[in-house]
Amino acid sequence: MTYGTDTDNRQGPKRLPVRRTLKFTKKALYYVVSARLNGSGDITCKVLHNGKPVASGHASGGYTICSAQWSGGLLGF
Repeated sequence: MTYGTDTDNRQGPKRLPVRRTLKFTKKALYYVVSARLNGSGDITCKVLHNGKPVASGHASGGYTICSAQWSGGLLGF
């Protein structure tokens, strides 16, 4: 699992479920979370802002990737 912004990319733990918090910055161009299934399964990933989902993704099957990105545009949020 990886998560972060356009300037701050972090790696999460290998076991799910996971919840991570980043400080919001208006200068970020985007926030993203990505997780890969090792083998088979079903996974949903979300980017939350103030506790509410602003982007989500889903993946199922073998070795697939779930990705969710919240974009603020060319000048950030």
